Amino acid sequence: MVLDHVQKLDALPKPTASLIRYLSAQPLYSLCDEQIIDACNLIDKCCLRIQTDDFDSDLDTLCIRTTKHEEQIFQYASTDASSRVAHWVRHFTGCDSATDNALESIAAAHSDGLLVLDEIGMCDPRIIGETVYMLGNGTGKARANDRGQAGRQVQEWRLLFLSTGEKTLAQHMAEANKELKAGMEVRMLAVPADASKGLGMFDTLNGFEDAAALSDALKARVAKYYGTPLTAFLTALCEPDKRHAWSAILRRTLEGFIAQSLPASASGQAHRAAARFGLAAAAGELATAMGITGWPDGTATTAARVCLNAWMNERGGVGNFEGDAIVSRLRQVIERFGESRFTRWESAAAKIDEHGPRTIDRLGFRKTMEHGLGDALHTTNTYYVLPESWRSEIFRGMNINAVNKELLQRGVIEPGNDGKASTLVRLPGLGTQRCYVVKTIPGLAESEARAA
Repeated sequence: MVLDHVQKLDALPKPTASLIRYLSAQPLYSLCDEQIIDACNLIDKCCLRIQTDDFDSDLDTLCIRTTKHEEQIFQYASTDASSRVAHWVRHFTGCDSATDNALESIAAAHSDGLLVLDEIGMCDPRIIGETVYMLGNGTGKARANDRGQAGRQVQEWRLLFLSTGEKTLAQHMAEANKELKAGMEVRMLAVPADASKGLGMFDTLNGFEDAAALSDALKARVAKYYGTPLTAFLTALCEPDKRHAWSAILRRTLEGFIAQSLPASASGQAHRAAARFGLAAAAGELATAMGITGWPDGTATTAARVCLNAWMNERGGVGNFEGDAIVSRLRQVIERFGESRFTRWESAAAKIDEHGPRTIDRLGFRKTMEHGLGDALHTTNTYYVLPESWRSEIFRGMNINAVNKELLQRGVIEPGNDGKASTLVRLPGLGTQRCYVVKTIPGLAESEARAA
């Protein structure tokens, strides 16, 4: 099905050499190419997965079946870059404004290839999360007929997705008061479309006057020659005596990429994301080994690693999304209500500060301690959160056992002598009762310093 979307030329035209040279210096755009190559390996049961600029993404799709990876969506978040990427791959694009039912047919039609969805902001924020799950899982909805029996066959697909947009998935969902889930986040990896060189997605101008001129040149070449390396890739891929060698390159590059890109403490979610970027790197290196890209060895891997690092920086690390969300929610409550909803507890005795402001709708107590002398003098706050406020307000809707386990593991809350997450404390005006003692909140000190 991939070949239905591309031109069928017998050989790579010489003009693509300039395109290769331009893209080899642009990590963000090179990843798009690797996704084009990615999207080819589904064919002949050796498929990679993607398809964007000119040659790398289709190969990515073909590698998916070889390595048994799941469907994946990349999102480039930027006003300028998103329009450029969407234009460059217009021959493969769908539209984010399509209904989820229509997207099933669109995805099935692009199976074994790349589906580019232009502008995530056009999709209804109320259903975008479920749409990401559907596209990422590779299966449409099961429907019943008028007799309650199974209707037409459920549509299935295996491909890569590339979406563009000015907003991330989390920002778009927030407009409808929807919360981003970990499963959505790892299925749609948000990569900031900014190389931080003042040139948008570009790292260098390759001799052009400005970014616009380089973009126009790439648009013209892509419009004329898009898809031509795919035939060469499939021809090389299907050579019987080389398939084991190609498979070895894929696996070696993928495993090496993950090992070199993530710390040993990285979460399973970070490993899934790294595997996705690693597959793009493997697709690019495989195409290079086949003589298709003309890039030096390692170019595709470098591009994929730049994008993985950008994703990790945007995400805030390599921890589990759920754990980070728990800490973020607690930090937000302390930042917003640390003064107003936590009664000041200054003395060593269990007495409320009578000179302090009255606390309305109390969440707990706040004790401030001074440490050091002179220039080294500093204060720390300990928060004593009441159990009901902890369960029904701060972490409402969350599994409280999972919350407590995560915060204990991270050292955010102080366990009781009995090992429980809550501690017996004699509280001012309330006597001895259990509460949650919050001593350390990652990131809170930095935000307080910035505010000061």
